[in-house]
Amino acid sequence: MATSLDIPKSFVYSEQARRIIWTPAERGFSLPHWLARHRDVVYLMKSAELKCYQARTEQKPSTGFRLLGLLEELGGYKHINIYGFDFFASPTNTNHIEPSKARADHDYDREHHEVQKWIARDPRVSLKL
Repeated sequence: MATSLDIPKSFVYSEQARRIIWTPAERGFSLPHWLARHRDVVYLMKSAELKCYQARTEQKPSTGFRLLGLLEELGGYKHINIYGFDFFASPTNTNHIEPSKARADHDYDREHHEVQKWIARDPRVSLKL
C-alpha cells in the first residue's frame, strides 16, 4: 500500500497490508502516530528520493508517480504491469481531490512522458489501461 495521506488503522488492518510506503509530498505531512509505531512494515521515502521525482516532473509528483519511481530505482523485478494508472485521464477512485485541483498540483502529461521513457528502455515494464 502506498499513500501520502493519513489512512485509517482499520483499513490497513482489514487489507492485511504487509508493507506501507509513505510518500509524503512535503516533510510537513508526517507519518500518523499510530503508524509510526509499526516501523517494521513502513517504508518512509527519503527527502532525496522525493526531490529526485519532483525534478523529473517539475511539479509536485503524484503518489502514483513516486511509487513508480521507487519501483524503477529498486529494480530486481521480473516484470511490472501498471494497471489503473491513466495519468488522471479518467476520474480517479481516490475521491480525496477534485480533478481540477489534481491537475493544478501535478503535471500528469510529464508523468506520462517519464513513465513512457521507462517503458521504452525496459521491456519488463508495461502500462495496462
